[in-house]
Formats: sequence, structure tokens, C-alpha cells
Amino acid sequence: MNEMYYNLFPDESYPREIESTFEFIDVDGNKVKGHYCNDSIMGLLEHLSDVITDKTNFHSTKNPSDFCNGIIDVTKPLTITICSKSIAE
Repeated sequence: MNEMYYNLFPDESYPREIESTFEFIDVDGNKVKGHYCNDSIMGLLEHLSDVITDKTNFHSTKNPSDFCNGIIDVTKPLTITICSKSIAE
């Protein structure tokens, strides 16, 4: 199993008050880990689902992926941890 890591932060000027880490297995069996941030929990939750299911944010896969789930293998756990920037540092 390969492991891939992605920083999916918006540009550097974007407020990073709330940070999240995520981890999932892709449809090819690779472990994918990454970070994402937003200025609020509401904003983070609203945008994170779009970000982690957008196939253009990640590597190509050999096995077909679903539009609604991106490259995530939904038969495996998806872990998301959310904390304030001060705790993440």
C-alpha cells in the first residue's frame, strides 16, 4: 500500500483558524492523508466535503471512482479530525 499526503490549504492569505486532518483509503487501496483549513467550523465542514471528493485535488486512480465520492473507497473508514489552529501548532 502506498501512502500519499496532500496539503489542500487555500492560498496563504486565507484565514486558518480551524484546521482539519483527514485520512482515507482510495479506490486503488492507497492510504491518503492530508490537511485542510477554513476560518470557521461551519465553513470547514461546508467546503471539506467538496475538497476531498474533487478528483482534481488528488492523484489519478486505476480503478474507477464515483462522482459523489471522489477517489475515496467508501467501504473503508474515513477519518477527519478538526481542531483550532492554536491546538494544531
